[in-house]
Amino acid sequence: MRRGSPGRAALFALIASTLARGAAGGVGVVADLSITKTDGQVSYIPGQPLTYTIVVTNDDTADSVAGATVADTIPADLIGASWTCAATPGSACGGLSGAGDIATTVDLAALGSATFTLTATASASAAGSISNTASVAAPVGVTDPTPGNNSATDTNTLTTLGFYSVAPCRVLDTRNPAGPLGGPALTAGATRSFEMAGSCGIPANATAVFGNITVVAPTAEGHLRIEPSGNAAPNVSGLNYSAGQTRANNGVFALDAQGRIDIVCVQASGSAGVIVDVAGYFIE
Repeated sequence: MRRGSPGRAALFALIASTLARGAAGGVGVVADLSITKTDGQVSYIPGQPLTYTIVVTNDDTADSVAGATVADTIPADLIGASWTCAATPGSACGGLSGAGDIATTVDLAALGSATFTLTATASASAAGSISNTASVAAPVGVTDPTPGNNSATDTNTLTTLGFYSVAPCRVLDTRNPAGPLGGPALTAGATRSFEMAGSCGIPANATAVFGNITVVAPTAEGHLRIEPSGNAAPNVSGLNYSAGQTRANNGVFALDAQGRIDIVCVQASGSAGVIVDVAGYFIE
């Protein structure tokens, strides 16, 4: 065996590899691009947020790529979408943040990646599965040897029934300054309507809330009645109290189609303060 043969063999292999790259990519650049996408769940609740993680990677061990196109067209059932992008050392995002669709580029070093974090809210009117697809494409003059992994789709099915907890939250307090969920206190014989939906994480399509109702500083003996807005007040007390007493009771309170409840103050005269804290809601 002649000395130096292994060196020549390695050189021939390198030349063959370089020629193969040139034949495949025209300019000899190969970028094995891939993309993944997930929000870590299989279902969604209308009115609740979704967060997607999208990772674009250049799996090639030798060549970097500049100007690979990343796209994600947001479906109509996702509203208020926004995104950010962060890249590994040696790589770069064409845009660091944006609102709505993703339509930008990335520069990826060999084995580099860029991670997009996309947040949006499932529309309260969403009625079926939500599918969201992200894709990456190599720039002109660059060959991607495995284009089959250049798109990724995440699909969530609709959750139509169930109870959903929220962090305990004070949704209304009539001791606060005057407002839709604040003062004034309820007056004797009066009905006030309070919109629960849109506060404390309660979505627009919630049909009931689970929580605690408290009466504060009533000026006379009486009781409170709670009913979906617009319905006739029930002949059932939700909370009984004496003059000057602070008293609470928990329960499930049905909402009307706009996510509202009516609270009726049933006492001979004067007024009563009311607080409502929620810990969850129902969707039916």
